[in-house]
Amino acid sequence: MGQGIRIFRWCCWKAGCGFLHCLNILLAFIAVMLTGLVTLNSLHKEVPLPDNLAQWTMGKVLGNELNTAWSAAVFDLRGGLHLEDFRLMRARNTESILTADMIRIDVSFFDLLFNQPLPIDEINSTGVNLFISASDSPSGLNESVMRISHAHLLKKQNQLVVDHLNLSTRGMRFYLTGSCPIEPLLGSRDTEQPGQSKDFFRNLLVRIQRFPTNLDLDCFVKWSGEDALNHRLDLFLLSQSLVLPMAEIEEVSLRAGLQINSERITLTSLSGQSILTFLNPKTIPRALVPWPLEPPVPISFSATGNPIQAGPLLAPENIRINFTDPFSENFPVDVMIAETSLGLASPALRWSLSGKNLFAAGSARQVEPVNPDTPDSSKPWIIDLRADLANPVLHAFFPDLPYHRLLKDTKAGRLNLHATLSPNDKSASGILLSDNLYIGQTDFSHLKSNFFLSREKLDLTRIHVQRSANEYAQGAYFQDFPSSRFSLNAYGSSFPKALDSILGDWWSPIFTHIELDKPPKADVTVWGRWRERGSVNSMTSVLGHNVSYRGVPVEEMEVRVRSNADWAYLEHLKGRIGETFIRGSLAWPTRLAQKEGRIPMLMDLKSDAPWPIVQVASGVPALKEMKLEGNPEIHVAGTIWREKGEDGNNLEEMIPDLRIELSHRNAMSEIAGWSLSGLAIAGRVTGEAIILERMSGTLADGIFTGTLDIRHWQEPAIRETHIDFELIDADYGAVLAQAVPDESSSIYRMALASETGGGKIDTSMDLSMGPNPLTNRGSGQITLSGADIGQIHLFGGLSRFFSGIGLGFSTLDLKSGSIEWRLSDGVLSIPRCFLTGPVLKLSLTGDVDVIDKQLKLQADAQFFSGFVSKMLTPVSDNFQFDITGPLENPIWKLRLNPLRWFQKRLPGQQGTSAGP
Repeated sequence: MGQGIRIFRWCCWKAGCGFLHCLNILLAFIAVMLTGLVTLNSLHKEVPLPDNLAQWTMGKVLGNELNTAWSAAVFDLRGGLHLEDFRLMRARNTESILTADMIRIDVSFFDLLFNQPLPIDEINSTGVNLFISASDSPSGLNESVMRISHAHLLKKQNQLVVDHLNLSTRGMRFYLTGSCPIEPLLGSRDTEQPGQSKDFFRNLLVRIQRFPTNLDLDCFVKWSGEDALNHRLDLFLLSQSLVLPMAEIEEVSLRAGLQINSERITLTSLSGQSILTFLNPKTIPRALVPWPLEPPVPISFSATGNPIQAGPLLAPENIRINFTDPFSENFPVDVMIAETSLGLASPALRWSLSGKNLFAAGSARQVEPVNPDTPDSSKPWIIDLRADLANPVLHAFFPDLPYHRLLKDTKAGRLNLHATLSPNDKSASGILLSDNLYIGQTDFSHLKSNFFLSREKLDLTRIHVQRSANEYAQGAYFQDFPSSRFSLNAYGSSFPKALDSILGDWWSPIFTHIELDKPPKADVTVWGRWRERGSVNSMTSVLGHNVSYRGVPVEEMEVRVRSNADWAYLEHLKGRIGETFIRGSLAWPTRLAQKEGRIPMLMDLKSDAPWPIVQVASGVPALKEMKLEGNPEIHVAGTIWREKGEDGNNLEEMIPDLRIELSHRNAMSEIAGWSLSGLAIAGRVTGEAIILERMSGTLADGIFTGTLDIRHWQEPAIRETHIDFELIDADYGAVLAQAVPDESSSIYRMALASETGGGKIDTSMDLSMGPNPLTNRGSGQITLSGADIGQIHLFGGLSRFFSGIGLGFSTLDLKSGSIEWRLSDGVLSIPRCFLTGPVLKLSLTGDVDVIDKQLKLQADAQFFSGFVSKMLTPVSDNFQFDITGPLENPIWKLRLNPLRWFQKRLPGQQGTSAGP
């Protein structure tokens, strides 16, 4: 037993020693070989490689489905296989898949000998071209699709590493780096369907072949592969200029993430920025971008969210583009944002505009029609818009919009639009809402309207506008584009000022002096042609209650106006004041027809309103001098001309040319201090002249007729008056009381007044008067009857004279008289004056200085013969006097004195004086 153990130990010792000797010999051989290889490697020694060995090596690497060819193959002692003019082909048809100017493959011979997967440690190549098969090429040729100028791939720590790969195709240059685990990559060979990997790369090349050839960009790609069919690419793209079908962009900087597998390409993220230098409006629906961009426009864009199928790839559902200063300098938008969500059944394009004076946002999306076969180009669009346009920006948004005063300074605090666009008939319909809207130079608190818009027409229905709680309007608007015809119909309750913008500047002056506690009811119709400035017509009716005109309360007011480009015709004007009315019509030129110089206003007005109301409502200060009781009937017709001011707009002066008729039956009137009744006037007012061609009425119980011509009637300082007047059978005392009222100068009243009153007077005159009494001219005559003329203060001295000489009467008994007079240069001349009584006839001639109120008259008193024979025999029956002195104290001086002896007996008489 012990011997056997010793033998076993000896055998083990010998076997171990032999193994160690063999191991030492092997290690020594390996050391020698490695030393030689290191020496040769340091000397870069390369040796030609036989074709059979090279073909065997490439077959082990690539398999049997591919063939290779090259012009030269060498092997360096570092394990590198160097091939020149390399070509990779399909085995079945010899079509080129890849060519390379040079390719160097570092092969692991141990992995190659032991048939290990991926026996390649490193690949370096230059001048590589990738080819598309003839069956997939648009030209039908096996042609190059992309070129790799340099590629360096290596196996490192179980990773396939792309150190760098410089690729170019279709004007695009790619610089790729990245890695992929080797084990999943090799393991996928057993799980993938046959040809699946090849189909992926073939489809990729086909799609690249369809790219435009004028692309000019550089793309830096970071690659990360999970297996043979699943790869992630992080791209950073730069381009100085890109020309796309719809636009041109410059200074492009883009970052994107792509997930690629055999079935699809997924865009996981996208962001970038560029400058838009050209946009083709024909490629973008007008509904999506209604305002033309003004390049250059800086833009930034991004895509985020869950991936959604979008054509040939999956893309993030949310896409957003920012435009900075997208429009012209005059366009008030600083930023425009456009975004969409591809995840919706009907993707919507959403956009927003923001600037210093506005904010607007909206969306556009296509609606799925009932018929599933409807093409996308025929699907309707739903448009939504909301905006805050607190400042006037309408013409900035639409610079080609023709100027119109109705659109001037348009703005809106809030604007909402919901519309449906129909591509088939190029129409839009929907609803428009707005708050705090300013349009047509008018403020509105709220607006709502349905609309239909097409190439042929615009139809606004169910319009409702609100200015305040009790100011509103409803109506409809129609516009025919081919003919430019339009019509507007509106009714509601509104203050007249609100209609200024619709009807024109001529409208509100109608209501200049009208005060309204609440808005009157109004009905407006406007029609015409937009492009024909002179074709617009309108008809407007207004009904107001309890209004005030120049402070006069008017219980009911009716106005109906027609207008066109030349004239506005107020065909119906009616104001009710109690049971009386002011009614008539007016006409005046509108702003379009107004030219330089005078502007006419035609009128035809009638009134039976109380005179105080007429005085105030007329606005004519001169009428305040007239007092009429009751309700005179007045008719005014003609034209008032108004002169334009120096600025060409303000109307400074009124020049009337009017016919006036006034009838005041059975009522009293007071004009310039004269109390009249039954007054009737017919005449005209022309410029600064009032010409009354017919006057009639009753004055002091007498009938008067006449004419009156007043120049500068509104300016008392230079007023001139001419009167042709006749009065018949009037009461002398009443006439004198009105002609020389108590409150006027007492001198004339003292001179002409009768102490007992009574008598009748007939008179006629033709008199012209002005501001200077010396320029007054005139003539006339007066006939008196039944009056106690002898009691007139002017004849008081004569009466006392006859009483003093014992003629038996203390007062003169003069009952009738006839006087002719002429006025000139401040002197009233009396060429003939006869006063008679039962016993005496008195004749007067001479002058009265009306300026100094001095008398210079001659009187001839002649007694009738019967009275003389009884009383004065042998005294003469004829006495002559000089009348001098002031009107208030005239001096009668006897010129012929046949009773000298008798005169000495007169108490207190010294000389011939016959003074009072």
